[in-house]
Amino acid sequence: MKNWVLYNLDTEESLNGQFEPGNLTEDVGSEYAENWALNRRYAITQFIHGKTETLSFEGQFFLQYGLELIKLTKMGENVDPIKQLNILKQWARRDMALRRPPLLSFWVGDEADVTMPECVIEGISGINYRNFVSSGKIKDVTFTVTLRRWFPWLQESETVKHETYQHSVKQGEYYELLAQYQYKDPMMGDVIRKRNPTMPNVQIGDKVPLPEFSKIRKTVVQPTSVPLKTAFGAQQTSQKALRVRSFDNRNVVHYSHVVLEY
Repeated sequence: MKNWVLYNLDTEESLNGQFEPGNLTEDVGSEYAENWALNRRYAITQFIHGKTETLSFEGQFFLQYGLELIKLTKMGENVDPIKQLNILKQWARRDMALRRPPLLSFWVGDEADVTMPECVIEGISGINYRNFVSSGKIKDVTFTVTLRRWFPWLQESETVKHETYQHSVKQGEYYELLAQYQYKDPMMGDVIRKRNPTMPNVQIGDKVPLPEFSKIRKTVVQPTSVPLKTAFGAQQTSQKALRVRSFDNRNVVHYSHVVLEY
């Protein structure tokens, strides 16, 4: 398969191209400023900022006929060119519920050598309606789609700069779940919780700073409470001896929960 795919990250819907993309073009670059000093042969070149990556391609939706139409209909595929084009247009516009256009992921083929994991549709241009059938239905439509790379908003502070994504907590979310979303490791939720001592339990609407994984990947997740922080490890401690003795007295090797004393 070498057809293109646009996947809606918000709704988990996908739009599959019927053909391989035409004139697939990617733009990557940076912005520079140049200044000259007296008697210099070459300018002093200074990096200003990067440019957002863009990717564009030519697509086509074609009305299927005969056995191919029956086959695709049974598979649940949308085979109407106008309906497919309208989905594409909808994804390029502001969603009333999200208050922004949906976030998409783009790739080509099974190997996905050309991909843009998170992007938005910047524009759909050159829409060309071609070949009407006898009923007046459009048989063929071509277009050019331009995608713009999307990055999460970064929050700068005095202590942490260019490393933190501010996540707004939704219903049912907690630190371990956020860590699974962001780092694919729920254990990092304990690290994030300890970085936010004023929010031991997050509530809906709380802003939780999630740093880049490179900033916390070396942090060891281990107990820090007084009864447990020295109860594990090779070194013999009073807490470790108490834990082992408790197990020996009960003739067990594990526990399922901790009973708090008040």
